[in-house]
Amino acid sequence: MDADLDPDVRLEPHPRVVDASLLVAVVVLLATGATSLVSGRPADAWVFDVHVVAGLATVVLLAWKLRRVRHRVAPARLDGTRLVSVLLAVVATAALATGVWWVFGGRLDLGPWGLLNLHIGLGLLVPVLLVVHLRRRFALPRREAVADRRNALRYAAVVGAGALAWRAQETANAALDTAGAERRFTGSRETGSGDGNAFPVTSWVA
Repeated sequence: MDADLDPDVRLEPHPRVVDASLLVAVVVLLATGATSLVSGRPADAWVFDVHVVAGLATVVLLAWKLRRVRHRVAPARLDGTRLVSVLLAVVATAALATGVWWVFGGRLDLGPWGLLNLHIGLGLLVPVLLVVHLRRRFALPRREAVADRRNALRYAAVVGAGALAWRAQETANAALDTAGAERRFTGSRETGSGDGNAFPVTSWVA
């Protein structure tokens, strides 16, 4: 039966499993992100590592989700519930993008705030929108779908891809000598040295 399916579809877990996985990913990202705000010792580096890998793995999960629901966002089919879903997708994508941008040494001047503040703000907005979204669309996956051994392999591949992307990012930063190459494990990096009183925007969390 699977032989007649689109190869991309065969790679995807059951839709409800993807949805549940995105929920778990948001919880992990929120927990590690919040914990990182009070973690500054080298022994806490694993918190940041898990946050990065979970974020990169979420890119794959979000791509699966958006591929499946893209036909539902046609202008003629939009209603209040779907507009919330679209807003959630946009904010989640922006949160992931600003995180990646920060890791590569990106900067953004938003007055008293910077790029990391924007990333945190977007990240905190995601669970709020997700709760509103789930009020109408929450459904647990069937036990058979969760227990499918193929799903275990798929998710092992997703997490592995996230870990590889994390290492590839570190390599790219070093090879391209970006501002992110010299950052601390918390994400902080030197900036503004020699600028006198032109102090750069900073954040205590990094």
